[in-house]
Amino acid sequence: SVLNIPFDKAVVVTQITIVPGFNYVAPDGRDEWSRHRLITGVTWRLGGKTYPQAINPTRTGATIKLPSVVTQEMSMTITASTRPPAPADNADRIGKEGSASAADADATTAISSIIITGYPVDPGA
Repeated sequence: SVLNIPFDKAVVVTQITIVPGFNYVAPDGRDEWSRHRLITGVTWRLGGKTYPQAINPTRTGATIKLPSVVTQEMSMTITASTRPPAPADNADRIGKEGSASAADADATTAISSIIITGYPVDPGA
């Protein structure tokens, strides 16, 4: 899957943080983290170059620092994902009681957030 991200004006991107799963627990206790595939690799394309990012999927996210890349558009391509971990006592189900089966979890991949850090090329414009 590819996500294209355009900017209105040229920007300098210095880092990107991604939360590679659905980091949400419903009021009834259903944990969405365990109901969707978790991203373990992406490739960022910006400034005419590619920046691969290996991800250890955690709820706090993963950050890649970039060498101040100037761009007006960028993209993210998911290159790898994994099933969420299953509890040892419930190997045929993913996550807590009442959660999705492995086949259900394989049907979707989630991202909670992408935070792009940087600044405008021309802050006065």
